[in-house]
Amino acid sequence: SLMQLVDTATFSKLFVPKSLIRHTVVTIDNLPNAKMPYKHLVLYPAKGSFLVAPTEQDLFLIDPRNQQRYLPYMQLLETIDLEKLIDIYASYYPLFQQAYKDLGYPDKQFHDRFVFVIEHLLETPNPDVVLKLKQPKVLYVFANDEFESLSAGQKMLLRMGAEQRKTTLEILETTAVLLRNID
Repeated sequence: SLMQLVDTATFSKLFVPKSLIRHTVVTIDNLPNAKMPYKHLVLYPAKGSFLVAPTEQDLFLIDPRNQQRYLPYMQLLETIDLEKLIDIYASYYPLFQQAYKDLGYPDKQFHDRFVFVIEHLLETPNPDVVLKLKQPKVLYVFANDEFESLSAGQKMLLRMGAEQRKTTLEILETTAVLLRNID
């Protein structure tokens, strides 16, 4: 069904095809958490290295060239028919619900979690400035403690450029409306 909305080349390049529904549920369920289980994501990670530019002593800026890494995902978001995607989700909902139960939530509804997660992501700060990072160990972290304390999903949105983040948040808002209208 998803292949009706996404061409084969894009699907092969972006989506982890194995256990698609289960990985979708795991990905969505973990976005508000501090960490993501990267081996169970529904999408492949962006290609290339995360780029930074040195600035003040021991601080770095997120390099705007990182936006190129996210272009295939942005093109997918901007071109996919959200209404048809939500229709597919609704028609396969029993499988999503079963995957959610299998994760250890036998008495909860995945749909409620999905709406909650989107609303959570919509609370992501949307600063217009390039964000500063520090590197206390191997990985970079946000220099701003408020940003560093955000969820994994919100930090993913912050690592995008401001324009990509704005577009993504607009699409998430539309998705939330569509999800709330499912019978």
